[in-house]
Amino acid sequence: GKINFGEINNEYIKTFQTFSPQKLFSPLGSNKMSVIFRLPNTTSAAVTSAFGVVFTSANNRYDTTMTFYDEYGKEIGLTFVVPYIEGNGLSFLGVRVKGDVKISSVDIVL
Repeated sequence: GKINFGEINNEYIKTFQTFSPQKLFSPLGSNKMSVIFRLPNTTSAAVTSAFGVVFTSANNRYDTTMTFYDEYGKEIGLTFVVPYIEGNGLSFLGVRVKGDVKISSVDIVL
């Protein structure tokens, strides 16, 4: 069925809009999560040159962030999600890196 966090709090059904309902997720008990890239069906590290997320309910300019790291664990950028103004309540943040720099992990603060 449709994922909308109504099983956690019935008010969330109205609060969180979705772009892809079956891909809606959130960490429980924290506002932080990490994405670590792996080769499919392995535990081997992978990298990417781009990564993006559609956020629901990003209300404040400096609260929701994504921090990007290279394959050596060095921070390569911190970005802030621009809150939605009106409409469907969705915000998008995508980053593309150029050259030899690659993204191996992303920390997301909601």
